[in-house]
Amino acid sequence: MFIANIINYIRGYLIISAEGCFLERFINICARRGILLRDVKRTGSERITAKISVRAFMRIRSIAFKTRTRVRVLARRGVMFWLKRYKSRRFALIALIFAAALFWYATSHVMGIDITGCEKTNPDEIMSGIAEFGVKLGSPLSGIDTDELRNRIMIKYDGIAWAGINVRGSRVYIDIRERLAAAEKIDKDTPCNIVAAKSGEIIEIDAREGQSMVNIGDGVEDGDLLVSGVMDSSSRGARLVHAFGEVYAKTQYEKSTEVALEYDVREDTGKVKNRYTVSIMGLKIPLYISRSAPFEYYDESVSKNEYRPPFEALPSVFVTKDSYKEQTSVKTSRSEDEAVDYGVQKLRELLNSELPEGAEVIGTEQEHFMLANGNILVSVKYECRENIAKQVLIDKVDLLSYDVTDNN
Repeated sequence: MFIANIINYIRGYLIISAEGCFLERFINICARRGILLRDVKRTGSERITAKISVRAFMRIRSIAFKTRTRVRVLARRGVMFWLKRYKSRRFALIALIFAAALFWYATSHVMGIDITGCEKTNPDEIMSGIAEFGVKLGSPLSGIDTDELRNRIMIKYDGIAWAGINVRGSRVYIDIRERLAAAEKIDKDTPCNIVAAKSGEIIEIDAREGQSMVNIGDGVEDGDLLVSGVMDSSSRGARLVHAFGEVYAKTQYEKSTEVALEYDVREDTGKVKNRYTVSIMGLKIPLYISRSAPFEYYDESVSKNEYRPPFEALPSVFVTKDSYKEQTSVKTSRSEDEAVDYGVQKLRELLNSELPEGAEVIGTEQEHFMLANGNILVSVKYECRENIAKQVLIDKVDLLSYDVTDNN
């Protein structure tokens, strides 16, 4: 019955009323002639309603005349009447079909990917990585296996310790937990040596376990043995220990730069030109025509805003704003002292940003030279006090070498 109702709705049917004194005769003649009246209901002593196909309705005119029955159409139902109604409104019909198709697409495909928890890992790199696994904007939601995707992310990226994948509506939410940087320490029960992590001059030795191999004032290179984990005594013989302690050395960090006495200075003119680009589902739509920069000299800044609709089934709209501030180039000059001060300040900032944690600056040196091209070469050197001790496992080759030397 359900299938028959669907077929009748697609073909279209009429709801009619029939009034007269000979309704039973009207119904019987329709039945004998193969005209199907469905859902016949009596609504009065001389009135009935029924459903009839459009083609059959054209055949009951003679029957109604013969039985003196008045037939009226109460309603028209079905796809054909619905299409006929909107025939004069074709653009509205096209828009309705397009909206229905868009709704189906938006509710069955990925409309957005949100990645959170990234501090060291670039979210764009993860976005490209999951695209290789078939998860990207516009991909079907039915093809996403969250467990498999999580495992693939953790295998592909060593810096990720855990990943949570959730699919809500038409959006994929990826929550990342990155691995903490593990300190390079060897278990206290494992024999090891202490070697120099970098070159320097030894100024302090605090070897709490192991045999010191250097003295204060010695110069060492990166990788030289500082404290040996191979101990030897006449009473206990040779044994392996876990060498640990601190070895401080004078280390040096040096930077140099070339500073021009005549240079160009950029000054803002106050003119600003903005260009906007709208992005949706990875499709970028520039709202400007010219591709070239609007000014000869300019300072560019870029900002990006996301506009998320209230429904998760709809994609976010991203608006990128490129701001160009016009600048002019002005020739200027500085004295030799000003050039040196500028270079020293620049190099100090650079050295301070690159100094390892724990390094203490105990002295500075700076020098400058006039070059043949008229520029000033400025150099800054930091002398630091830092712990250069680094634990390494004892190499078996070194151990054998030690035993041979000891036996001699």
